Amino acid sequence: MRILKQPDSFCFTSSLGDIVISPDSSDPITFSIKMGDTIVLPTEKYYRNTDGVVYVTGIGDVLSNWLRSDGPIAYLLKQQINVADFTFIYNGSQETKHTVMRCDVDFDTTAGTFCNTHFLTLMFSTKKTTFGRREILAFYAKESLSTTATVNVAYLVDGKITSGSFERAAIGSGTVKYLDVSPDIFKAAGKQLLYYIVTLGERSMKYDIDYTPFLQETHFVYRNCFGVEETFTCIGEATSEGKFERYYATFGGGYKNFKRKNLREYTVNTGLLTQAAAYAIDDMFSSEEIWLYDQLGPIKEIVILDQSVKRSSLTEEMPRYEFSYRLTQSNQRYKTATSGRIFDATFDRSFN
Repeated sequence: MRILKQPDSFCFTSSLGDIVISPDSSDPITFSIKMGDTIVLPTEKYYRNTDGVVYVTGIGDVLSNWLRSDGPIAYLLKQQINVADFTFIYNGSQETKHTVMRCDVDFDTTAGTFCNTHFLTLMFSTKKTTFGRREILAFYAKESLSTTATVNVAYLVDGKITSGSFERAAIGSGTVKYLDVSPDIFKAAGKQLLYYIVTLGERSMKYDIDYTPFLQETHFVYRNCFGVEETFTCIGEATSEGKFERYYATFGGGYKNFKRKNLREYTVNTGLLTQAAAYAIDDMFSSEEIWLYDQLGPIKEIVILDQSVKRSSLTEEMPRYEFSYRLTQSNQRYKTATSGRIFDATFDRSFN
Protein backbone atom coordinates (compact mmCIF):
# COMPACT_ATOMS: atom_id res chain seq x y z
CA MET A 1 0.00 0.00 0.00
CA ARG A 2 1.28 3.44 -0.95
CA ILE A 3 -0.08 6.77 0.29
CA LEU A 4 -0.15 9.01 -2.77
CA LYS A 5 -1.54 12.09 -1.04
CA GLN A 6 -1.90 13.00 2.63
CA PRO A 7 -1.98 16.15 4.82
CA ASP A 8 1.16 17.94 5.98
CA SER A 9 2.49 17.15 9.44
CA PHE A 10 1.03 20.51 10.55
CA CYS A 11 -2.06 21.73 8.73
CA PHE A 12 -5.38 23.58 8.96
CA THR A 13 -8.68 21.70 8.83
CA SER A 14 -9.58 23.81 5.78
CA SER A 15 -6.61 22.46 3.82
CA LEU A 16 -6.79 18.77 4.78
CA GLY A 17 -8.24 17.70 1.44
CA ASP A 18 -8.58 14.05 0.41
CA ILE A 19 -6.27 11.22 1.33
CA VAL A 20 -5.38 9.16 -1.75
CA ILE A 21 -4.10 5.61 -1.34
CA SER A 22 -2.87 3.06 -3.87
CA PRO A 23 -3.70 -0.43 -2.50
CA ASP A 24 -1.59 -3.50 -3.16
CA SER A 25 -4.61 -5.65 -4.07
CA SER A 26 -8.34 -5.48 -4.67
CA ASP A 27 -8.99 -6.04 -0.98
CA PRO A 28 -10.42 -3.06 0.95
CA ILE A 29 -8.15 -1.09 3.24
CA THR A 30 -9.05 0.10 6.73
CA PHE A 31 -8.60 3.63 8.04
CA SER A 32 -9.15 5.22 11.44
CA ILE A 33 -8.13 8.34 13.39
CA LYS A 34 -7.16 8.66 17.05
CA MET A 35 -6.40 11.65 19.28
CA GLY A 36 -4.24 10.20 22.01
CA ASP A 37 -6.25 7.25 23.30
CA THR A 38 -9.55 8.70 22.05
CA ILE A 39 -11.07 7.26 18.89
CA VAL A 40 -12.03 10.15 16.61
CA LEU A 41 -12.99 8.11 13.54
CA PRO A 42 -13.75 4.40 14.09
CA THR A 43 -12.12 1.86 11.80
CA GLU A 44 -13.91 1.71 8.46
CA LYS A 45 -13.33 -0.17 5.22
CA TYR A 46 -12.58 1.73 2.02
CA TYR A 47 -12.70 0.29 -1.48
CA ARG A 48 -10.92 1.19 -4.70
CA ASN A 49 -12.52 3.68 -7.06
CA THR A 50 -12.81 3.10 -10.81
CA ASP A 51 -9.33 4.59 -11.28
CA GLY A 52 -7.82 1.94 -9.01
CA VAL A 53 -7.09 4.14 -5.97
CA VAL A 54 -8.84 4.70 -2.63
CA TYR A 55 -10.13 8.16 -1.62
CA VAL A 56 -10.77 9.12 2.01
CA THR A 57 -12.78 12.35 1.96
CA GLY A 58 -14.35 14.73 4.46
CA ILE A 59 -11.57 14.44 7.05
CA GLY A 60 -11.45 18.22 7.50
CA ASP A 61 -15.10 18.37 8.57
CA VAL A 62 -14.65 15.48 11.01
CA LEU A 63 -11.62 16.99 12.74
CA SER A 64 -13.10 20.50 12.73
CA ASN A 65 -16.01 19.22 14.81
CA TRP A 66 -13.61 17.56 17.24
CA LEU A 67 -11.69 20.81 17.64
CA ARG A 68 -14.74 22.59 19.05
CA SER A 69 -15.09 20.88 22.45
CA ASP A 70 -14.85 23.06 25.55
CA GLY A 71 -11.41 23.49 27.03
CA PRO A 72 -9.99 25.49 29.96
CA ILE A 73 -11.01 29.06 30.74
CA ALA A 74 -9.13 31.52 28.54
CA TYR A 75 -9.08 35.32 28.60
CA LEU A 76 -12.74 36.25 28.11
CA LEU A 77 -14.57 33.14 26.93
CA LYS A 78 -14.07 29.43 27.44
CA GLN A 79 -11.18 28.58 25.16
CA GLN A 80 -11.90 25.70 22.85
CA ILE A 81 -9.35 23.05 21.95
CA ASN A 82 -8.56 24.39 18.50
CA VAL A 83 -5.34 22.45 17.83
CA ALA A 84 -4.47 18.82 18.59
CA ASP A 85 -2.26 15.91 17.56
CA PHE A 86 -3.96 13.14 15.57
CA THR A 87 -2.79 9.71 14.45
CA PHE A 88 -3.98 8.37 11.09
CA ILE A 89 -3.97 4.55 11.08
CA TYR A 90 -3.95 2.54 7.83
CA ASN A 91 -4.72 -1.18 7.82
CA GLY A 92 -4.38 -1.26 11.61
CA SER A 93 -0.58 -0.91 11.59
CA GLN A 94 0.78 1.87 9.35
CA GLU A 95 0.57 5.23 11.13
CA THR A 96 1.20 8.89 10.32
CA LYS A 97 1.19 11.78 12.83
CA HIS A 98 -0.46 15.14 12.11
CA THR A 99 -0.92 18.30 14.17
CA VAL A 100 -4.17 19.88 13.01
CA MET A 101 -5.47 23.36 13.81
CA ARG A 102 -9.06 24.40 13.30
CA CYS A 103 -9.38 26.99 10.55
CA ASP A 104 -12.52 27.69 8.51
CA VAL A 105 -10.72 29.77 5.86
CA ASP A 106 -8.62 28.40 3.01
CA PHE A 107 -5.31 30.29 2.67
CA ASP A 108 -2.82 30.35 -0.17
CA THR A 109 0.00 29.33 2.16
CA THR A 110 0.79 26.44 4.50
CA ALA A 111 -0.35 26.39 8.11
CA GLY A 112 3.25 26.48 9.32
CA THR A 113 4.12 29.56 7.28
CA PHE A 114 0.94 31.36 8.29
CA CYS A 115 1.35 30.70 12.02
CA ASN A 116 4.99 31.81 11.97
CA THR A 117 4.18 35.12 10.29
CA HIS A 118 0.66 35.99 11.46
CA PHE A 119 -1.40 36.25 14.59
CA LEU A 120 -4.56 34.12 14.52
CA THR A 121 -6.83 36.77 13.04
CA LEU A 122 -8.10 37.88 9.64
CA MET A 123 -7.23 41.49 10.45
CA PHE A 124 -4.14 41.79 8.25
CA SER A 125 -3.85 45.57 8.38
CA THR A 126 -3.84 48.40 10.93
CA LYS A 127 -6.71 48.26 13.41
CA LYS A 128 -8.32 51.37 14.86
CA THR A 129 -9.02 51.32 18.57
CA THR A 130 -9.51 53.65 21.52
CA PHE A 131 -9.38 53.64 25.30
CA GLY A 132 -11.84 51.40 27.11
CA ARG A 133 -11.73 48.60 24.54
CA ARG A 134 -10.29 45.12 24.89
CA GLU A 135 -7.73 44.13 22.28
CA ILE A 136 -6.63 40.50 22.19
CA LEU A 137 -4.13 38.73 19.94
CA ALA A 138 -3.83 34.95 19.77
CA PHE A 139 -0.90 33.03 18.31
CA TYR A 140 0.35 29.48 17.90
CA ALA A 141 3.19 28.98 20.38
CA LYS A 142 4.59 25.50 19.67
CA GLU A 143 7.92 26.81 18.48
CA SER A 144 11.33 27.94 19.74
CA LEU A 145 10.40 31.64 19.56
CA SER A 146 9.74 33.69 22.68
CA THR A 147 6.15 34.05 23.91
CA THR A 148 6.81 37.59 25.16
CA ALA A 149 5.82 40.32 22.71
CA THR A 150 7.44 43.71 22.24
CA VAL A 151 5.12 46.72 21.98
CA ASN A 152 6.63 49.86 20.44
CA VAL A 153 4.57 52.93 21.30
CA ALA A 154 4.39 56.43 19.81
CA TYR A 155 3.29 59.43 21.95
CA LEU A 156 2.69 63.10 21.22
CA VAL A 157 4.33 65.32 23.87
CA ASP A 158 4.43 69.13 23.51
CA GLY A 159 4.01 68.85 19.75
CA LYS A 160 6.80 66.29 19.37
CA ILE A 161 6.55 62.55 18.76
CA THR A 162 8.34 60.41 21.31
CA SER A 163 8.59 56.64 21.55
CA GLY A 164 8.44 54.00 24.23
CA SER A 165 8.64 50.25 24.55
CA PHE A 166 6.77 47.63 26.59
CA GLU A 167 6.92 43.87 26.96
CA ARG A 168 3.74 41.79 27.19
CA ALA A 169 3.88 38.20 28.40
CA ALA A 170 1.50 35.69 26.84
CA ILE A 171 -1.57 34.39 28.68
CA GLY A 172 -2.43 30.69 28.71
CA SER A 173 -0.68 27.35 29.07
CA GLY A 174 -1.60 25.60 25.82
CA THR A 175 -0.01 25.77 22.39
CA VAL A 176 -2.35 28.66 21.50
CA LYS A 177 -1.68 31.67 23.72
CA TYR A 178 -3.14 35.17 24.07
CA LEU A 179 -1.71 38.66 24.38
CA ASP A 180 -3.65 41.43 26.11
CA VAL A 181 -2.72 44.55 24.14
CA SER A 182 -5.59 46.83 25.17
CA PRO A 183 -4.75 50.53 24.68
CA ASP A 184 -5.38 51.42 28.35
CA ILE A 185 -2.23 49.45 29.22
CA PHE A 186 -0.04 51.92 27.33
CA LYS A 187 -1.47 55.15 28.74
CA ALA A 188 1.09 57.60 30.12
CA ALA A 189 0.48 60.78 32.12
CA GLY A 190 1.03 63.95 30.10
CA LYS A 191 1.41 62.00 26.85
CA GLN A 192 -1.07 61.48 23.99
CA LEU A 193 -0.92 57.93 22.69
CA LEU A 194 -0.87 57.93 18.86
CA TYR A 195 -0.32 54.30 17.91
CA TYR A 196 1.47 51.13 18.99
CA ILE A 197 2.91 48.12 17.17
CA VAL A 198 2.88 44.63 18.67
CA THR A 199 5.71 42.39 17.47
CA LEU A 200 6.32 38.72 18.25
CA GLY A 201 8.88 36.98 16.08
CA GLU A 202 7.82 37.64 12.47
CA ARG A 203 4.27 38.55 13.53
CA SER A 204 3.24 42.19 13.73
CA MET A 205 0.03 44.16 14.34
CA LYS A 206 -0.41 47.94 14.44
CA TYR A 207 -3.13 49.78 16.39
CA ASP A 208 -4.03 53.41 15.67
CA ILE A 209 -5.72 55.36 18.48
CA ASP A 210 -8.97 57.00 17.36
CA TYR A 211 -9.89 60.12 19.38
CA THR A 212 -13.18 60.68 17.55
CA PRO A 213 -16.04 61.16 20.07
CA PHE A 214 -18.59 58.39 19.52
CA LEU A 215 -22.27 58.67 20.38
CA GLN A 216 -22.28 55.03 21.43
CA GLU A 217 -20.10 51.93 21.38
CA THR A 218 -21.31 48.32 21.32
CA HIS A 219 -18.57 45.82 22.13
CA PHE A 220 -18.54 42.24 20.88
CA VAL A 221 -16.21 39.33 21.61
CA TYR A 222 -16.51 36.32 19.33
CA ARG A 223 -14.81 33.08 18.37
CA ASN A 224 -13.13 33.63 15.03
CA CYS A 225 -12.35 31.19 12.21
CA PHE A 226 -9.39 29.79 14.18
CA GLY A 227 -11.56 29.10 17.24
CA VAL A 228 -9.89 31.85 19.30
CA GLU A 229 -11.27 35.02 20.80
CA GLU A 230 -11.39 38.33 18.97
CA THR A 231 -13.11 41.64 19.66
CA PHE A 232 -15.00 44.14 17.54
CA THR A 233 -16.69 47.44 18.39
CA CYS A 234 -19.58 49.05 16.51
CA ILE A 235 -19.70 52.84 16.69
CA GLY A 236 -22.65 53.60 14.42
CA GLU A 237 -26.30 54.06 15.28
CA ALA A 238 -27.83 51.51 17.66
CA THR A 239 -31.57 50.89 18.03
CA SER A 240 -33.80 48.34 19.74
CA GLU A 241 -37.31 47.17 18.98
CA GLY A 242 -39.66 45.33 21.28
CA LYS A 243 -41.82 42.61 19.78
CA PHE A 244 -44.65 41.16 21.85
CA GLU A 245 -46.38 37.83 21.48
CA ARG A 246 -49.59 37.16 23.41
CA TYR A 247 -51.57 33.94 23.74
CA TYR A 248 -55.30 33.93 24.59
CA ALA A 249 -57.83 31.34 25.71
CA THR A 250 -61.20 31.20 27.41
CA PHE A 251 -61.12 30.52 31.15
CA GLY A 252 -64.20 30.53 33.41
CA GLY A 253 -66.29 32.13 30.72
CA GLY A 254 -63.76 34.93 30.13
CA TYR A 255 -61.30 35.58 27.30
CA LYS A 256 -57.91 35.95 28.96
CA ASN A 257 -54.29 36.47 28.08
CA PHE A 258 -52.55 33.45 29.64
CA LYS A 259 -49.01 33.87 28.23
CA ARG A 260 -46.88 36.80 27.14
CA LYS A 261 -43.47 36.93 25.45
CA ASN A 262 -41.38 40.07 25.15
CA LEU A 263 -38.86 39.66 22.34
CA ARG A 264 -36.33 42.44 21.88
CA GLU A 265 -34.35 42.86 18.69
CA TYR A 266 -31.30 45.12 18.52
CA THR A 267 -29.87 46.74 15.39
CA VAL A 268 -26.40 48.28 15.23
CA ASN A 269 -24.32 49.94 12.56
CA THR A 270 -20.59 49.32 12.39
CA GLY A 271 -19.73 52.88 11.39
CA LEU A 272 -17.21 53.49 8.61
CA LEU A 273 -14.72 50.65 8.17
CA THR A 274 -11.45 50.18 6.35
CA GLN A 275 -11.37 47.42 3.74
CA ALA A 276 -9.30 45.25 6.10
CA ALA A 277 -11.80 45.71 8.95
CA ALA A 278 -14.71 45.01 6.59
CA TYR A 279 -13.13 41.70 5.62
CA ALA A 280 -12.48 40.82 9.25
CA ILE A 281 -16.07 41.49 10.39
CA ASP A 282 -17.23 38.82 7.92
CA ASP A 283 -15.51 36.45 10.32
CA MET A 284 -17.73 37.65 13.18
CA PHE A 285 -20.86 37.15 11.08
CA SER A 286 -19.69 33.55 10.49
CA SER A 287 -18.97 32.87 14.17
CA GLU A 288 -20.93 30.31 16.18
CA GLU A 289 -20.35 32.14 19.48
CA ILE A 290 -20.71 35.92 19.97
CA TRP A 291 -21.03 37.82 23.25
CA LEU A 292 -21.58 41.40 24.32
CA TYR A 293 -18.85 42.51 26.71
CA ASP A 294 -17.84 45.43 28.89
CA GLN A 295 -14.86 46.23 31.13
CA LEU A 296 -15.77 43.41 33.51
CA GLY A 297 -15.99 40.74 30.81
CA PRO A 298 -18.71 39.01 28.76
CA ILE A 299 -22.27 40.11 29.53
CA LYS A 300 -24.72 38.18 27.36
CA GLU A 301 -24.43 35.76 24.46
CA ILE A 302 -26.20 36.87 21.29
CA VAL A 303 -27.28 35.43 17.96
CA ILE A 304 -27.15 37.46 14.76
CA LEU A 305 -30.48 37.48 12.93
CA ASP A 306 -29.73 39.42 9.77
CA GLN A 307 -26.93 41.48 8.25
CA SER A 308 -26.27 43.62 5.22
CA VAL A 309 -22.83 42.80 3.81
CA LYS A 310 -21.99 44.36 0.47
CA ARG A 311 -18.56 45.44 -0.73
CA SER A 312 -17.08 46.59 -4.00
CA SER A 313 -13.53 46.26 -5.29
CA LEU A 314 -12.96 50.03 -5.17
CA THR A 315 -9.97 50.79 -2.96
CA GLU A 316 -11.40 54.16 -1.90
CA GLU A 317 -14.65 52.66 -0.67
CA MET A 318 -15.36 53.04 3.06
CA PRO A 319 -17.96 50.35 3.76
CA ARG A 320 -20.33 50.29 6.72
CA TYR A 321 -22.56 47.39 7.69
CA GLU A 322 -25.77 47.07 9.64
CA PHE A 323 -26.92 43.96 11.44
CA SER A 324 -29.54 42.89 13.96
CA TYR A 325 -29.19 40.51 16.87
CA ARG A 326 -31.08 39.05 19.82
CA LEU A 327 -30.00 37.61 23.15
CA THR A 328 -29.77 33.82 23.13
CA GLN A 329 -31.43 33.46 26.52
CA SER A 330 -35.18 32.80 26.62
CA ASN A 331 -35.87 35.78 28.89
CA GLN A 332 -35.32 38.78 26.64
CA ARG A 333 -36.13 41.37 29.32
CA TYR A 334 -32.57 42.31 30.25
CA LYS A 335 -31.71 45.60 31.93
CA THR A 336 -28.50 46.88 33.52
CA ALA A 337 -28.84 48.16 37.08
CA THR A 338 -27.90 51.74 36.16
CA SER A 339 -29.76 51.94 32.84
CA GLY A 340 -31.67 55.15 32.36
CA ARG A 341 -30.34 56.91 35.47
CA ILE A 342 -28.99 60.46 35.35
CA PHE A 343 -26.40 59.71 38.04
CA ASP A 344 -24.74 56.34 38.45
CA ALA A 345 -23.86 54.51 41.67
CA THR A 346 -20.63 56.56 42.13
CA PHE A 347 -22.55 59.85 42.58
CA ASP A 348 -21.68 61.11 46.10
CA ARG A 349 -23.59 64.43 46.36
CA SER A 350 -20.32 66.34 46.73
CA PHE A 351 -21.20 68.98 44.15
CA ASN A 352 -22.13 72.56 45.08
